[in-house]
Amino acid sequence: TGSNLSFAISDSIQMKVFYRIPDVPVYRDTFTTFPLYNSQYQFNNISINRTGALQQANFGSVHYNIGTDQTGNMAFLNPLAGAMIRMTFPTISSILQPNFIKIISAKLQIYPTSGTYEGIYDLPPNLYLVPTDRNNSLGGSPLSDGTSAQTGSLAFSYNNFPYVPFYIYDVTAYIQSYAASPTSANGDNGLLLIPATSSMFSSYNRMIMNDGRTDKVPM
Repeated sequence: TGSNLSFAISDSIQMKVFYRIPDVPVYRDTFTTFPLYNSQYQFNNISINRTGALQQANFGSVHYNIGTDQTGNMAFLNPLAGAMIRMTFPTISSILQPNFIKIISAKLQIYPTSGTYEGIYDLPPNLYLVPTDRNNSLGGSPLSDGTSAQTGSLAFSYNNFPYVPFYIYDVTAYIQSYAASPTSANGDNGLLLIPATSSMFSSYNRMIMNDGRTDKVPM
């Protein structure tokens, strides 16, 4: 003889908690059913564990700008944990030499840190670059390609195996604006790398990237 094990598939789940009630003359076994689609019985919690570099950098609501020199030369994008990546370009003004003519084209490629996006740690499919100030305020619309907002166009580099994912942006207009106004190229201004606002606090996607001290980011 044999036995069959089957599972029912449904759009709702019931959790049963079995317990025993001391009764006379014997114990009485019973259970309570919790329908998980009923919000009255749901318990949802997101725990944040900042053990390690982020904790040592005292990352939080007060210290909201933490340099990558305090986080192991890595930047963290995880909106659910209150972490976004801010990029600055303090050396842009160095290109404004006497023989400087003009900026024709500038593209920025962002590579997630190898080993941080396998398994359950999915990368955000779309990421926007939004101008920001010293307070990390969103300073207008995301960088555009001239027609629509750029999303990074998450793709894979097939030059090596395993294939390496990366985001790419045309930042020509952004860099040209700095060249036209060199004093704006300081630590107060930069770009926030953020997901779409519609998924910012509803998705577990996250990304970790190295800074320019450890990775030579193509630009």
